[in-house]
Amino acid sequence: MKLTDFGLSALCPRGQLLRDDCGSEYYIPPEMIVKRPYGRKVDLWSAGVTMFILLTNKMPFSGSSLKETLKQVLEVNIPDKSDCMWKLISPECQDILRKLLMKDPEHRLDAE
Repeated sequence: MKLTDFGLSALCPRGQLLRDDCGSEYYIPPEMIVKRPYGRKVDLWSAGVTMFILLTNKMPFSGSSLKETLKQVLEVNIPDKSDCMWKLISPECQDILRKLLMKDPEHRLDAE
């Protein structure tokens, strides 16, 4: 999958982190919500959110308000395997989604 959004692109030399606020609230990872410096793995988080939506037709984090949704993102409460929507997703794909939607970017799946 290749995604790009030149309106939000920033040149970031390898190994450096950014601090700009950008992106849609429903796709931003935990590190951006708490205003931590971030790197390229924010895009992998957003790809995980997009992949989840494409597979289930639902948002992985959806509270009754934006504040509640962001709280879910910070807690990384992705639906439990007992949730009926997981039955639509292969175990291999579930594994990839869980690795893309990992709270700690150091442990998040890397594009490499």
